[in-house]
Amino acid sequence: MCSVTKAIAQRQRIGPQIRHLRQLRDLTLDDLAGAAGLSASHLSRLERSQTLPSFTVLANIAHVLGISIDEFVQLEHDLQELDEQLAWQADLLALDENAYQEIVGLSIDTRRQLNHAIELLSNGHMPTIGVQEQVSELFQNEDSHLKRDEQIRELISHSGQNAIGLSRAVVQLNEIPGPRIGILNDAGLLATAPNIDYITLYRGLFPGLPVDPAVARKWSHWNEHARDAFPYDWDIKLIVHEDLLERVAKRFRKVDQIDGPAMASDIARYWKPMLSEDGGLQIALTTEDFGHTNRLTAGDAAALFEYYATDDVDHNQPVGIWTSGNMMVEPIVRRLNETWRNLTAKASDPAEVEKWLDRHIN
Repeated sequence: MCSVTKAIAQRQRIGPQIRHLRQLRDLTLDDLAGAAGLSASHLSRLERSQTLPSFTVLANIAHVLGISIDEFVQLEHDLQELDEQLAWQADLLALDENAYQEIVGLSIDTRRQLNHAIELLSNGHMPTIGVQEQVSELFQNEDSHLKRDEQIRELISHSGQNAIGLSRAVVQLNEIPGPRIGILNDAGLLATAPNIDYITLYRGLFPGLPVDPAVARKWSHWNEHARDAFPYDWDIKLIVHEDLLERVAKRFRKVDQIDGPAMASDIARYWKPMLSEDGGLQIALTTEDFGHTNRLTAGDAAALFEYYATDDVDHNQPVGIWTSGNMMVEPIVRRLNETWRNLTAKASDPAEVEKWLDRHIN
């Protein structure tokens, strides 16, 4: 057994919980000590984990607090598992024992939150090759936009990646060279622009979920280097639903620290000058129903789909699917280019698109 694990076994976990329960009931040390038949100094040492309670003392304290002693026993078991998990994580993070001891000195709630955040950051997996192949086959074999969209949403709900996996995929997609083509239907990480604070956007979409530090650094870099000039060396074609920016404004209207209409305005303000760049950004507006997913490709190398079944996304909810590899992505790109060619000339008329953007710029 490693020294950290030995420290876990020696650590008394009940004391802090006694203090927590006492404070929840607005009891002073003297109140609880007197009712439980022990001195206030003894109770203070128990709460500070300087001594172990006997079974009788623990039973008396539990009685005064109005809980079963079995709850304390279960708590001890649960916290032992928690601290063992934190010890394993501390070892993976190459923390020394002194650092670990400081971690286990944190409150129970803080340790639980820390463990939960680390677990979430460990689970941002990419979809399996089998799932990616299913996405590619849909674009090879299914002609209906809506049927493809329905089946992609089903794949996301059953086999997609969570918010953390999606955020990593957004970064990876952005760093792959090559022309882009996509369809944007609703608010999301794909329906935005480099001048938007992605971290704030992420927290608006996924409140309470941790942000991958590596992803956050990339996003901060994007935001700091956003300029009023086309930032890429390749063409981008976006098929955009005419209600997209209204949906962005509505989606974030009630989110703390985010002004939904201002975000929609910022996206429009960034896109507008990009239209004038030679061969840079092209936008085609449509009222056609292409479904509910946002989708974007990078060359023939990768494609990313995102979909939010509800506004309140929990930490386990799949929200995206990443597909990579020329053989799997080429059918997706081909279908999207066919869709672009089938749009009317007016849909991608820069003058019409500029008028649409102007309506959303405050």
